[in-house]
Amino acid sequence: MTNVLEDFIAKYRDRLIQIAQDYLDEKVSHREIKEYAWGIIDDWKTVPEKNKVENYIKGEKAFWAIIWEINTGADDEHWKDNCPQRALLLLIGCLKEKAELPSGYDARRPD
Repeated sequence: MTNVLEDFIAKYRDRLIQIAQDYLDEKVSHREIKEYAWGIIDDWKTVPEKNKVENYIKGEKAFWAIIWEINTGADDEHWKDNCPQRALLLLIGCLKEKAELPSGYDARRPD
């Protein structure tokens, strides 16, 4: 099952980093980035036996943290407060393995 998780994250990781950066550069709208993140979650729902894996693999928590940040913070209200920008910069660094994921981020797998 670990290979399935690794393959799933590898499938989306680089594009997720790029779309998050494009969002920060205002090349992608709130709607577009949320649609991309929800598409990943929808695809996750189709992964067989995903609930049988208890431990997280390397980089997985940063992957899910950025998904949750996009889904909860990618909107006009949060953008004006500069919240998603700071969080996404940090999470992009974590996903690139240049920073450690701090505690306090929602990094759980979707149900």
